Amino acid sequence: MSNEKPMEELMDRMTRLEQIIGDLHESVCGKQEVESRAKKELLAIHTEKTAKRRHKESIVNGFDFERVRDIMLATEWRWGGDEGAHVPTIAELRKSAREQLASVAKNGGWISSGGFTAMCRDFEEDGKHYFQMSLFFGIDSMCDYDEDRDDVEELGNWVEFIPELVVD
Repeated sequence: MSNEKPMEELMDRMTRLEQIIGDLHESVCGKQEVESRAKKELLAIHTEKTAKRRHKESIVNGFDFERVRDIMLATEWRWGGDEGAHVPTIAELRKSAREQLASVAKNGGWISSGGFTAMCRDFEEDGKHYFQMSLFFGIDSMCDYDEDRDDVEELGNWVEFIPELVVD
């Protein structure tokens, strides 16, 4: 998924904010109205950031990091780092997940590292705005498709978001 759409939306919002500020300089009589519009736009930006932060914390608080660590211990899955190769602690798993979710909340798209895949989609459908943030942990994934299919590009983009989940 491209990071261009969230950046374009942010740039559009910044342009609107600049226009509102420009209006303020042009119209002394309409100063209160212009300030009100600027405040509403800033509030909308703040509300969106707060919602993304709330989604991120909800996912981190509800995710079963103990299960992930049990799988990592059972498979001897180690992360590198300053401490050398080791099975990460629950705190390290939570920190990594939180950082990946923050990255996709800011930039859109998806990111994958250490077994985690974080994804964020911000889109409109049927005139309604939707926001989706997901976190997966997977130990295996695979994609296969016919190269001569017309929808290969679309299929290829979506299968990357669906790693196999570990099931008891």
